Amino acid sequence: MDNSLTYTIALSHCEAVGPVHYRRLLSAFGTPEQAWHASAADLLNQGFIESFVNAFVPARIAVNPIAVLERMHKEGALCKRRIEQRN
Repeated sequence: MDNSLTYTIALSHCEAVGPVHYRRLLSAFGTPEQAWHASAADLLNQGFIESFVNAFVPARIAVNPIAVLERMHKEGALCKRRIEQRN
């Protein structure tokens, strides 16, 4: 099962993750799910600065990816994945 949307939404609920960090996380870990589950040591080894790691790792504890997606569906929110085309 592809959990990309679930974990993309979860990452968007972490205040520390903006567009730049999101792209860097995907570049470093391949998928939003792998980025979500990366350890502090993995993040540091991939070059993320300590202040980001110290904000991101604890923020994940407060966000349940499945619960966020279920709440959005219950509230009727629609999500679309944007597919970037690069020339």
